Amino acid sequence: HYSCAQINAKILKHPGFLQYVDSSEPQPGQHGQYVVVTHHVTPLYAIDKTSDAKRMVPWGLYNVLRAVSFLNSECNMLHGCLGVSAVFVDDGGGWRLGGVELTSSTTDQSPVFAEAYRCWQRGTLPPEIAQISVPNPTSFMNEHKPGPIDAWGCGCLIYEVFNGKLESPSQLGNFGSIPSHLTTIFKKMLGSNPARRALPAEALNNTFFQDEVVRVGLFISELALKEEDDKVRFFKHISGTIDQLPKHFTQSTLLPEMVKAVEFGGIATAALPALLCASSTLDPEVFLKVVLPCIRRSFSSQDRSLRLALLNNLDKYISHLDNSVVEKDIIKPVMAGFQDSLPAMRDATIKSMAFLSPKLSEKTVTDSVMKALGSAQGDSVSSVRVNSIICIGKVAVHMTEGAQEKTVMAACARALKDSFVPSRKAGLAVLSAWADKISANSSANLCTPVATAVLDENSDVRSAALSAMRSLMKRLESEAEILDAKAPLELENPSDTLHMQQDHSTNSSVNHSCANSFTHTAQATSNMLPSTSIVTDGIMDDNDDAWGQLDVSIEQPSAPAKTESTLKSARTSKATSLTPQRSNLGSSSAVDDDGWGDLDGWGSSNDVLQSASSPKQAGKKSGRLKLGTVKKPANDMIDWD
Repeated sequence: HYSCAQINAKILKHPGFLQYVDSSEPQPGQHGQYVVVTHHVTPLYAIDKTSDAKRMVPWGLYNVLRAVSFLNSECNMLHGCLGVSAVFVDDGGGWRLGGVELTSSTTDQSPVFAEAYRCWQRGTLPPEIAQISVPNPTSFMNEHKPGPIDAWGCGCLIYEVFNGKLESPSQLGNFGSIPSHLTTIFKKMLGSNPARRALPAEALNNTFFQDEVVRVGLFISELALKEEDDKVRFFKHISGTIDQLPKHFTQSTLLPEMVKAVEFGGIATAALPALLCASSTLDPEVFLKVVLPCIRRSFSSQDRSLRLALLNNLDKYISHLDNSVVEKDIIKPVMAGFQDSLPAMRDATIKSMAFLSPKLSEKTVTDSVMKALGSAQGDSVSSVRVNSIICIGKVAVHMTEGAQEKTVMAACARALKDSFVPSRKAGLAVLSAWADKISANSSANLCTPVATAVLDENSDVRSAALSAMRSLMKRLESEAEILDAKAPLELENPSDTLHMQQDHSTNSSVNHSCANSFTHTAQATSNMLPSTSIVTDGIMDDNDDAWGQLDVSIEQPSAPAKTESTLKSARTSKATSLTPQRSNLGSSSAVDDDGWGDLDGWGSSNDVLQSASSPKQAGKKSGRLKLGTVKKPANDMIDWD
């Protein structure tokens, strides 16, 4: 029967049986062992009863019953040794039928089952076989059909799966933990009349097998035979339910078939989202071995819909991508999407930068990604512009520190000028998020455009602008408090105090020089004027404010005798010399603290200082007579009247 097991393992090709790889047998005339090598499996009785293992029971039983049905009806063979010990579990959690040592064909003249079944007696023999004392091998298969015998064995297998090892046929009368959906078919399989027993093929239609894992497993096993429309519907359905499937079933059974469908099945657009959804539940080593090569090839594909599906589902597999893989193999083909003629592709490319930028170097983000996002702010499609400013706010944190603030300020300022309302709102939202990260000077510079947005015609923009303005003002208030806290510390520094005293002395000397010069000029003028003020055309009025507030005391000398010639000289001097020279007096850059004000166009500070310190030079530069120095004519030919 060992040689029979070797032969049966070779010839039985079915998804429900163990997959034969190789075998060895002893040399003729020598004693030795028969060795059969199969794919990697584990005996069912050695499997831990975890939640995933329990989820796989319907699919496992379905596979075994389907294999037995195939053996009985298609091959006209009897298994003859069904039970937990004949079932094995592969890496995907699927059950495989083994234990083919007693498998016999109905055409065998001397079937091995009839000769050796008593050696394998485990209490699972049907009553019509157990009561035979000495079976006749030549007529055994004609008298006993394979279906009823294996149906009894399937009933015993169901009992052992849910209740443990079967020691005696009397235990079969107790259902134990068998699910209620299976109890009816279980009783029919164990009927005393072989002709009325329920065959394994009948059990496949039981409601117990209307399970999601069973449906997915069946479709995947027949995927190559399905129509394209059926495949598309299946992958769309599986995208939403794949997280409910057992993990090892997804990795070992479902995943390889989905990869084939993406690369060779002609339905890549439908299969790829399902593949990427499955990637979120995979172990890292499985992703790197199975999925990553497929993703690399797909990013370089000429199929636009395939690349669009990769970008739209990036969040599902980005955690499995290594930084070096993104930098070398992925970012270059993705960047080409910024220039794509399809707006949906440009929009998806912009959104993908938020996921890919943390995986890139600062140089790549600053030199390539941010430039492309800045150009996207001028896109003709409004939604692309909105997403570009939002993405800039998220990606800027991955730039070099020196470029972050400048880039965000420029992007926000550009967004505030956009005619599309959501673009302006997005710019203000980014500005509010970055208010604590930019400098105080930048916050102050942004107050003006944000204040303009407060008066926007759209209420949402106004609300966003007010929120941004509050954030900026909070930043400025914090900076002002810091400066106020530093001020007393600066005054306590002796070196700083010395500099302040020197500056104050310099300013005082300049003010004193200006005051003395003006005093001398005023005294010289007063020597030529009478003691009373002269009011002529409002030029020299005591209440005139054209001179500014001069805190200078001018002592009046004793008035000379009021002769007619003196009065005539005073009139002439008044008309030619007493007009105030604004070009020489009144620049705030010359005197800062005396209330002169900021008067534009009144000359440079150097000219004012020179004229204030030297009245004679000021008179020469202005081209007028020196103030208060009217000379007597050389002769008396001039008529002073």
